[in-house]
Amino acid sequence: VSLYREEGDLRWNKLQSAACTTGDCNFLLNVSNFGVSRKSIRTSKSVTVAFDNLRINAAGGMDETAVSTPPAVPTPTTKPSVAVIKPEPTPATQPAVPAKVQGFKSRLFILSVGVSKYKDQSLNLKYAARDALALARAFKDQGGDVFEEVNILTLTDQKATRQSILSSMSSFLGRAVSTDVVLIFLAGHGVQVADTGSFFFIPHPANYDNLLTEGLSWYGFEEAVKRIRKRVKNVVLILDTCHAGSMKLALRGVRRSQDLSGPFMREGFYTLAAAQSNEVAFERSSWGHGAFTYAILEALRGKANLNDDGKIDVIELFHYVERRVAELTEGRQHPRIHMGGGVLPLKALD
Repeated sequence: VSLYREEGDLRWNKLQSAACTTGDCNFLLNVSNFGVSRKSIRTSKSVTVAFDNLRINAAGGMDETAVSTPPAVPTPTTKPSVAVIKPEPTPATQPAVPAKVQGFKSRLFILSVGVSKYKDQSLNLKYAARDALALARAFKDQGGDVFEEVNILTLTDQKATRQSILSSMSSFLGRAVSTDVVLIFLAGHGVQVADTGSFFFIPHPANYDNLLTEGLSWYGFEEAVKRIRKRVKNVVLILDTCHAGSMKLALRGVRRSQDLSGPFMREGFYTLAAAQSNEVAFERSSWGHGAFTYAILEALRGKANLNDDGKIDVIELFHYVERRVAELTEGRQHPRIHMGGGVLPLKALD
Protein backbone atom coordinates (compact mmCIF):
# COMPACT_ATOMS: atom_id res chain seq x y z
CA VAL A 1 0.00 0.00 0.00
CA SER A 2 1.50 3.35 -0.97
CA LEU A 3 -0.94 6.28 -1.27
CA TYR A 4 -4.35 7.56 -0.20
CA ARG A 5 -6.51 10.63 -0.71
CA GLU A 6 -9.91 11.83 0.53
CA GLU A 7 -12.91 12.45 -1.72
CA GLY A 8 -12.59 15.84 -3.41
CA ASP A 9 -8.90 16.18 -2.50
CA LEU A 10 -6.40 16.23 -5.35
CA ARG A 11 -3.46 15.51 -3.08
CA TRP A 12 -2.09 11.98 -2.73
CA ASN A 13 -0.77 11.30 0.80
CA LYS A 14 1.61 8.59 1.90
CA LEU A 15 -0.05 5.63 3.62
CA GLN A 16 1.98 4.20 6.50
CA SER A 17 -0.05 1.10 7.28
CA ALA A 18 -3.45 -0.49 6.94
CA ALA A 19 -5.15 -3.37 8.70
CA CYS A 20 -8.43 -5.10 7.97
CA THR A 21 -10.11 -8.28 9.14
CA THR A 22 -12.73 -10.21 7.21
CA GLY A 23 -16.40 -10.30 8.18
CA ASP A 24 -17.32 -7.17 10.08
CA CYS A 25 -14.46 -5.13 8.76
CA ASN A 26 -12.77 -2.47 10.83
CA PHE A 27 -10.38 -0.59 8.53
CA LEU A 28 -7.71 1.46 10.22
CA LEU A 29 -5.44 3.87 8.37
CA ASN A 30 -2.34 5.24 10.09
CA VAL A 31 -1.05 7.91 7.74
CA SER A 32 1.17 10.94 7.34
CA ASN A 33 -0.92 13.78 5.93
CA PHE A 34 1.75 16.23 4.92
CA GLY A 35 1.55 19.87 5.99
CA VAL A 36 -1.04 19.26 8.74
CA SER A 37 -0.35 19.66 12.46
CA ARG A 38 -0.81 16.70 14.80
CA LYS A 39 -4.44 15.76 15.33
CA SER A 40 -6.78 12.80 15.39
CA ILE A 41 -9.90 12.64 13.22
CA ARG A 42 -12.58 10.26 12.00
CA THR A 43 -13.77 11.02 8.51
CA SER A 44 -17.20 10.51 6.96
CA LYS A 45 -15.78 11.12 3.49
CA SER A 46 -14.90 8.50 0.96
CA VAL A 47 -11.21 7.67 1.08
CA THR A 48 -9.40 6.57 -2.04
CA VAL A 49 -6.37 4.39 -1.46
CA ALA A 50 -3.77 3.47 -4.02
CA PHE A 51 -2.32 -0.03 -3.86
CA ASP A 52 0.55 -1.51 -5.80
CA ASN A 53 -1.15 -4.84 -6.59
CA LEU A 54 -4.21 -5.06 -4.37
CA ARG A 55 -7.88 -4.09 -4.36
CA ILE A 56 -10.11 -4.16 -1.27
CA ASN A 57 -13.37 -2.76 -0.05
CA ALA A 58 -13.67 -1.89 3.65
CA ALA A 59 -15.24 0.57 6.04
CA GLY A 60 -14.06 2.44 9.10
CA GLY A 61 -12.37 5.52 10.49
CA MET A 62 -9.00 7.12 10.05
CA ASP A 63 -6.39 8.16 12.56
CA GLU A 64 -4.26 10.97 11.20
CA THR A 65 -0.84 11.87 12.58
CA ALA A 66 1.45 14.46 11.06
CA VAL A 67 5.21 14.04 10.78
CA SER A 68 7.67 16.61 12.06
CA THR A 69 9.24 17.28 8.66
CA PRO A 70 6.73 16.89 5.84
CA PRO A 71 8.39 14.96 3.01
CA ALA A 72 7.41 15.35 -0.58
CA VAL A 73 4.51 13.21 -1.70
CA PRO A 74 5.93 10.35 -3.72
CA THR A 75 4.82 9.96 -7.30
CA PRO A 76 4.00 6.40 -8.28
CA THR A 77 5.94 5.13 -11.27
CA THR A 78 2.98 3.10 -12.43
CA LYS A 79 -0.71 3.82 -12.10
CA PRO A 80 -1.81 2.10 -8.92
CA SER A 81 -4.92 0.05 -8.36
CA VAL A 82 -7.56 2.05 -6.50
CA ALA A 83 -10.00 1.09 -3.77
CA VAL A 84 -12.73 3.42 -2.53
CA ILE A 85 -13.47 3.09 1.16
CA LYS A 86 -16.86 4.45 2.23
CA PRO A 87 -17.29 4.59 6.01
CA GLU A 88 -20.55 3.14 7.29
CA PRO A 89 -22.75 5.16 9.68
CA THR A 90 -21.52 4.72 13.23
CA PRO A 91 -24.07 4.63 16.09
CA ALA A 92 -23.45 6.67 19.24
CA THR A 93 -22.64 3.51 21.18
CA GLN A 94 -20.82 0.79 19.30
CA PRO A 95 -22.22 -2.74 19.77
CA ALA A 96 -20.23 -4.66 22.35
CA VAL A 97 -20.49 -7.98 20.54
CA PRO A 98 -17.74 -10.30 21.82
CA ALA A 99 -14.83 -9.94 19.44
CA LYS A 100 -13.74 -12.59 16.98
CA VAL A 101 -10.10 -11.90 16.22
CA GLN A 102 -8.39 -14.02 13.59
CA GLY A 103 -10.52 -17.08 14.37
CA PHE A 104 -10.61 -16.68 18.16
CA LYS A 105 -13.98 -16.58 19.88
CA SER A 106 -14.61 -14.90 23.20
CA ARG A 107 -14.68 -16.85 26.43
CA LEU A 108 -17.12 -16.31 29.29
CA PHE A 109 -15.79 -16.16 32.87
CA ILE A 110 -18.36 -16.33 35.68
CA LEU A 111 -17.72 -15.85 39.39
CA SER A 112 -20.95 -16.76 41.19
CA VAL A 113 -21.14 -16.07 44.95
CA GLY A 114 -24.08 -16.79 47.25
CA VAL A 115 -24.31 -16.99 51.03
CA SER A 116 -27.34 -18.61 52.67
CA LYS A 117 -25.66 -20.13 55.74
CA TYR A 118 -23.71 -17.74 57.94
CA LYS A 119 -21.47 -18.47 60.89
CA ASP A 120 -23.89 -16.26 62.78
CA GLN A 121 -27.01 -18.30 62.05
CA SER A 122 -29.34 -15.40 62.81
CA LEU A 123 -28.27 -13.96 59.44
CA ASN A 124 -29.18 -17.05 57.41
CA LEU A 125 -31.07 -16.72 54.13
CA LYS A 126 -33.04 -19.37 52.29
CA TYR A 127 -32.01 -19.19 48.66
CA ALA A 128 -28.87 -17.07 48.09
CA ALA A 129 -26.52 -20.07 47.71
CA ARG A 130 -29.05 -21.97 45.62
CA ASP A 131 -29.45 -18.91 43.42
CA ALA A 132 -25.70 -18.72 42.80
CA LEU A 133 -25.51 -22.40 41.83
CA ALA A 134 -28.58 -22.26 39.59
CA LEU A 135 -27.35 -19.18 37.74
CA ALA A 136 -23.98 -20.83 37.10
CA ARG A 137 -25.68 -23.96 35.69
CA ALA A 138 -27.95 -21.85 33.46
CA PHE A 139 -24.99 -20.14 31.81
CA LYS A 140 -22.95 -23.34 31.58
CA ASP A 141 -25.75 -25.11 29.71
CA GLN A 142 -25.61 -23.34 26.37
CA GLY A 143 -24.81 -23.85 22.73
CA GLY A 144 -21.46 -22.97 21.20
CA ASP A 145 -22.43 -20.10 18.94
CA VAL A 146 -21.50 -17.28 21.32
CA PHE A 147 -18.48 -18.38 23.38
CA GLU A 148 -15.52 -20.65 22.76
CA GLU A 149 -15.80 -21.85 26.35
CA VAL A 150 -17.60 -21.01 29.60
CA ASN A 151 -15.47 -20.96 32.76
CA ILE A 152 -17.32 -20.91 36.08
CA LEU A 153 -16.25 -20.66 39.72
CA THR A 154 -18.92 -20.80 42.44
CA LEU A 155 -18.35 -19.77 46.06
CA THR A 156 -21.23 -20.61 48.39
CA ASP A 157 -21.75 -20.56 52.15
CA GLN A 158 -18.51 -21.55 53.98
CA LYS A 159 -16.47 -21.15 50.79
CA ALA A 160 -17.51 -17.52 50.45
CA THR A 161 -15.06 -15.51 52.53
CA ARG A 162 -13.59 -12.06 52.04
CA GLN A 163 -10.25 -13.57 51.03
CA SER A 164 -11.69 -16.23 48.69
CA ILE A 165 -13.82 -13.68 46.84
CA LEU A 166 -11.00 -11.18 46.32
CA SER A 167 -8.41 -13.84 45.43
CA SER A 168 -10.83 -15.40 42.92
CA MET A 169 -11.33 -12.02 41.29
CA SER A 170 -7.57 -11.71 40.97
CA SER A 171 -6.60 -15.25 39.94
CA PHE A 172 -9.64 -16.85 38.28
CA LEU A 173 -11.02 -13.71 36.62
CA GLY A 174 -7.43 -12.64 36.01
CA ARG A 175 -7.31 -15.20 33.19
CA ALA A 176 -9.79 -13.14 31.16
CA VAL A 177 -8.37 -10.94 28.39
CA SER A 178 -9.69 -8.02 26.39
CA THR A 179 -11.87 -10.07 24.04
CA ASP A 180 -13.52 -12.09 26.83
CA VAL A 181 -16.65 -11.43 28.89
CA VAL A 182 -16.64 -11.41 32.71
CA LEU A 183 -19.83 -11.90 34.74
CA ILE A 184 -19.96 -11.56 38.55
CA PHE A 185 -23.02 -12.68 40.52
CA LEU A 186 -23.25 -11.77 44.18
CA ALA A 187 -26.12 -12.85 46.48
CA GLY A 188 -26.30 -12.24 50.22
CA HIS A 189 -26.51 -9.43 52.76
CA GLY A 190 -25.42 -5.97 51.70
CA VAL A 191 -25.23 -3.47 54.56
CA GLN A 192 -24.12 0.03 55.45
CA VAL A 193 -22.49 0.93 58.76
CA ALA A 194 -24.63 3.66 60.26
CA ASP A 195 -21.94 5.77 61.92
CA THR A 196 -19.39 5.71 59.05
CA GLY A 197 -21.56 5.24 55.96
CA SER A 198 -19.25 2.45 54.71
CA PHE A 199 -20.80 -0.35 52.65
CA PHE A 200 -20.04 -4.05 53.10
CA PHE A 201 -21.03 -7.37 51.60
CA ILE A 202 -21.26 -9.96 54.40
CA PRO A 203 -19.44 -13.24 53.59
CA HIS A 204 -19.99 -16.41 55.62
CA PRO A 205 -17.72 -15.65 58.65
CA ALA A 206 -18.71 -11.99 59.04
CA ASN A 207 -21.03 -10.23 61.48
CA TYR A 208 -21.11 -6.77 62.99
CA ASP A 209 -18.39 -7.52 65.53
CA ASN A 210 -15.80 -8.57 62.91
CA LEU A 211 -17.08 -6.60 59.94
CA LEU A 212 -13.79 -4.75 59.44
CA THR A 213 -11.72 -7.93 59.28
CA GLU A 214 -14.14 -10.47 57.79
CA GLY A 215 -16.57 -8.31 55.86
CA LEU A 216 -15.99 -7.50 52.18
CA SER A 217 -15.57 -3.74 52.03
CA TRP A 218 -17.42 -2.43 49.01
CA TYR A 219 -14.51 -0.12 48.29
CA GLY A 220 -12.20 -3.13 48.03
CA PHE A 221 -14.68 -4.96 45.82
CA GLU A 222 -15.07 -1.90 43.60
CA GLU A 223 -11.31 -1.56 43.19
CA ALA A 224 -11.02 -5.24 42.21
CA VAL A 225 -13.77 -4.84 39.62
CA LYS A 226 -12.13 -1.70 38.20
CA ARG A 227 -8.89 -3.63 37.68
CA ILE A 228 -10.78 -6.24 35.70
CA ARG A 229 -12.58 -3.56 33.70
CA LYS A 230 -9.28 -1.91 32.68
CA ARG A 231 -8.28 -5.17 31.02
CA VAL A 232 -11.61 -6.68 29.90
CA LYS A 233 -13.99 -4.67 27.75
CA ASN A 234 -17.26 -6.36 28.74
CA VAL A 235 -18.01 -6.75 32.47
CA VAL A 236 -21.47 -7.77 33.69
CA LEU A 237 -22.47 -7.39 37.35
CA ILE A 238 -25.59 -9.08 38.77
CA LEU A 239 -26.13 -8.06 42.39
CA ASP A 240 -28.71 -9.50 44.76
CA THR A 241 -27.70 -7.79 48.02
CA CYS A 242 -31.00 -6.30 49.22
CA HIS A 243 -32.20 -9.20 51.37
CA ALA A 244 -34.23 -8.53 54.48
CA GLY A 245 -31.87 -9.38 57.32
CA SER A 246 -32.48 -10.02 60.98
CA MET A 247 -33.36 -7.25 63.43
CA LYS A 248 -30.02 -7.90 65.09
CA LEU A 249 -28.29 -6.05 62.26
CA ALA A 250 -30.36 -2.92 62.72
CA LEU A 251 -30.00 -3.01 66.50
CA ARG A 252 -26.21 -3.27 66.26
CA GLY A 253 -25.85 -0.13 64.14
CA VAL A 254 -25.99 -1.57 60.65
CA ARG A 255 -28.62 -0.52 58.14
CA ARG A 256 -30.28 -3.34 56.26
CA SER A 257 -31.50 -3.75 52.69
CA GLN A 258 -28.85 -1.63 51.05
CA ASP A 259 -28.45 -1.65 47.27
CA LEU A 260 -24.72 -1.77 46.57
CA SER A 261 -24.93 -1.24 42.79
CA GLY A 262 -24.39 2.53 42.85
CA PRO A 263 -20.66 2.59 41.97
CA PHE A 264 -21.34 0.46 38.88
CA MET A 265 -24.25 2.44 37.46
CA ARG A 266 -21.99 4.19 34.99
CA GLU A 267 -20.33 3.81 31.61
CA GLY A 268 -18.36 0.63 31.09
CA PHE A 269 -20.48 -1.71 33.19
CA TYR A 270 -23.57 -3.78 32.50
CA THR A 271 -25.23 -3.79 35.92
CA LEU A 272 -28.39 -5.54 37.06
CA ALA A 273 -29.36 -5.09 40.72
CA ALA A 274 -32.20 -6.96 42.41
CA ALA A 275 -34.05 -3.97 43.83
CA GLN A 276 -34.10 -0.24 44.37
CA SER A 277 -32.21 1.12 47.39
CA ASN A 278 -35.40 1.42 49.47
CA GLU A 279 -36.67 -2.07 48.63
CA VAL A 280 -35.96 -5.64 49.73
CA ALA A 281 -35.51 -8.76 47.61
CA PHE A 282 -38.38 -11.23 47.98
CA GLU A 283 -38.11 -15.02 48.26
CA ARG A 284 -40.90 -17.57 48.01
CA SER A 285 -40.90 -21.34 48.44
CA SER A 286 -43.11 -21.82 45.38
CA TRP A 287 -40.39 -20.21 43.26
CA GLY A 288 -37.55 -22.13 44.93
CA HIS A 289 -35.49 -18.96 44.57
CA GLY A 290 -35.63 -15.27 45.14
CA ALA A 291 -37.88 -13.46 42.66
CA PHE A 292 -34.80 -11.92 41.07
CA THR A 293 -33.00 -15.19 40.28
CA TYR A 294 -36.28 -16.88 39.36
CA ALA A 295 -36.79 -14.25 36.64
CA ILE A 296 -33.17 -14.57 35.46
CA LEU A 297 -33.52 -18.34 35.09
CA GLU A 298 -36.76 -17.92 33.12
CA ALA A 299 -35.00 -15.46 30.83
CA LEU A 300 -32.03 -17.76 30.23
CA ARG A 301 -34.32 -20.69 29.42
CA GLY A 302 -35.49 -18.70 26.41
CA LYS A 303 -38.32 -16.47 27.57
CA ALA A 304 -36.20 -13.37 26.97
CA ASN A 305 -35.41 -14.34 23.36
CA LEU A 306 -37.85 -11.80 21.99
CA ASN A 307 -36.31 -11.57 18.51
CA ASP A 308 -36.11 -15.36 18.03
CA ASP A 309 -32.44 -15.30 17.04
CA GLY A 310 -31.52 -18.24 19.27
CA LYS A 311 -29.49 -16.07 21.66
CA ILE A 312 -30.10 -14.14 24.86
CA ASP A 313 -28.30 -10.81 24.89
CA VAL A 314 -27.78 -8.49 27.83
CA ILE A 315 -30.53 -6.08 26.77
CA GLU A 316 -33.11 -8.88 26.48
CA LEU A 317 -32.03 -10.35 29.81
CA PHE A 318 -32.07 -7.11 31.77
CA HIS A 319 -35.40 -5.83 30.48
CA TYR A 320 -37.14 -9.20 30.87
CA VAL A 321 -35.96 -9.45 34.49
CA GLU A 322 -36.96 -5.87 35.22
CA ARG A 323 -40.54 -6.47 34.10
CA ARG A 324 -40.90 -10.01 35.43
CA VAL A 325 -39.72 -9.23 38.98
CA ALA A 326 -42.22 -6.40 39.23
CA GLU A 327 -44.94 -8.85 38.14
CA LEU A 328 -43.88 -11.61 40.56
CA THR A 329 -43.77 -9.28 43.55
CA GLU A 330 -46.90 -7.32 42.62
CA GLY A 331 -44.98 -4.10 42.26
CA ARG A 332 -43.03 -4.31 45.52
CA GLN A 333 -39.60 -5.01 44.00
CA HIS A 334 -38.08 -3.23 41.00
CA PRO A 335 -34.62 -4.18 39.68
CA ARG A 336 -32.19 -1.47 38.69
CA ILE A 337 -30.42 -1.72 35.36
CA HIS A 338 -27.56 0.06 33.65
CA MET A 339 -26.32 -0.60 30.12
CA GLY A 340 -22.66 0.32 29.84
CA GLY A 341 -22.47 -0.50 26.14
CA GLY A 342 -24.34 -1.99 23.21
CA VAL A 343 -25.70 -5.44 22.38
CA LEU A 344 -23.79 -8.18 24.19
CA PRO A 345 -24.82 -11.83 23.62
CA LEU A 346 -24.62 -13.88 26.82
CA LYS A 347 -26.16 -17.24 26.00
CA ALA A 348 -26.79 -19.38 22.93
CA LEU A 349 -29.95 -21.45 23.24
CA ASP A 350 -29.91 -25.11 22.22
